[in-house]
Amino acid sequence: MIEKGVFSSCMALEKIYVSKGKKDYFKRLLPTELHDKIVENYEIIDGIVVIPHGVTKISEKAFYGCTEIKGINIPKSIKTICERSFYGCISLTKIEIPEGITTIEKRVFYGCYNLKSIVLPDSITEIGEKAFYGCYALEEICVSKGKTDYFKKLLPTELHDKIVER
Repeated sequence: MIEKGVFSSCMALEKIYVSKGKKDYFKRLLPTELHDKIVENYEIIDGIVVIPHGVTKISEKAFYGCTEIKGINIPKSIKTICERSFYGCISLTKIEIPEGITTIEKRVFYGCYNLKSIVLPDSITEIGEKAFYGCYALEEICVSKGKTDYFKKLLPTELHDKIVER
């Protein structure tokens, strides 16, 4: 049980996002006055996070330390991947970021040490500090043909040799 009043100082709290199929579970944990704020907005199917279309950002620490996540289905409606969203998701091996996302904030994939491949769209304008730090298995960062120099300006020097044009 989550103690009554735990969110009492959160005056702007509008929604509490939970995985699809988990609303009733969280209703048992949360005080009654918060039940109307519970929103089911993503699924995890066979280790793949499926974020529905219409969601515009992946919140800070959304999947922090979720070691079972193998992949992410990111819809084109996402514009920002916030700080530490997938920090420590050690089972991630490949990520394809769709066109339209402009920002990958700092430490988003920090410690995803099995991440081998990431596809970055041309729409990216900002990659935060240490976004890929600790991704020791990273073999390739796929970018569009002719965009290597552009991404060298966004990525730290130690990742420049991982950039591959597709």
